[in-house]
Amino acid sequence: MLYPWVPAEEVGEADLAKVREFFAGRPVLEFSLTSVAEFPGAVVYAVPEPDGELRATMRALWALYPEYPPYRRPGSDPPPHCTLGRLEGDHAITFEQVAARVEPLLPVSCVVEEATLMEEFEPDRCRVRETFSFGR
Repeated sequence: MLYPWVPAEEVGEADLAKVREFFAGRPVLEFSLTSVAEFPGAVVYAVPEPDGELRATMRALWALYPEYPPYRRPGSDPPPHCTLGRLEGDHAITFEQVAARVEPLLPVSCVVEEATLMEEFEPDRCRVRETFSFGR
């Protein structure tokens, strides 16, 4: 929902309470992952549709923390997406490889009832710090 966020060492109980309250006031999200696309040179991702409520939730969350814009780019408004693989780096995969593996499985219906705050505890190693339930 939000990347990057407050640096892990700076996240306090007040931040967690603020985000907990935010998600409690949002409806459960329902959408399907319908196709595969790419951010050229960066990642391959699955496209959620419809994306209106998901997009509204993302924008509202970003508005809570304007000092931490998405991808560190003030004014950016990236589309909702589900990253499937990177196009560069040690574990790079091609768009064609992802499409061949994933497209036969689509569409995938999704019901999102909670958001998860992950924290990196070692390089490229993450764990769940907290989950936030959506309102009903």
